[in-house]
Amino acid sequence: MKRVVSINDIEFDYPLFSSEELNADNYIGTKTLTIGGGYNIELREKGSLSKEVTFLSRNSAFIREKTRRKLMRDIDLNAKNVIFTDGSEETYYYNYTSHALMCEPLYKGSEWYRVELNLLKG
Repeated sequence: MKRVVSINDIEFDYPLFSSEELNADNYIGTKTLTIGGGYNIELREKGSLSKEVTFLSRNSAFIREKTRRKLMRDIDLNAKNVIFTDGSEETYYYNYTSHALMCEPLYKGSEWYRVELNLLKG
């Protein structure tokens, strides 16, 4: 599984998970009941929604306070270079339609955080 190692030269303490790797579905569907009791099903690709990507800790890829501060300072409208565990690189932008960055301490007073980064493919 391809995971995220760094964003804009900010290395994560543990590689983060990518929602693209976790979600197998890239389709939107509707189901309509017909007069005869059957169903009409329409499937299509998500289109522009597929540009939304979330990088997250889940239950194991936590970051330190120092890394969290660096990420907070890095949030802006500029392009971000993201490097994955397989060595590949992609360009992303922070997604401001929802929270760009969310950090939650593991417990009160903890130096380790769960992180969720919401980005758009560039």
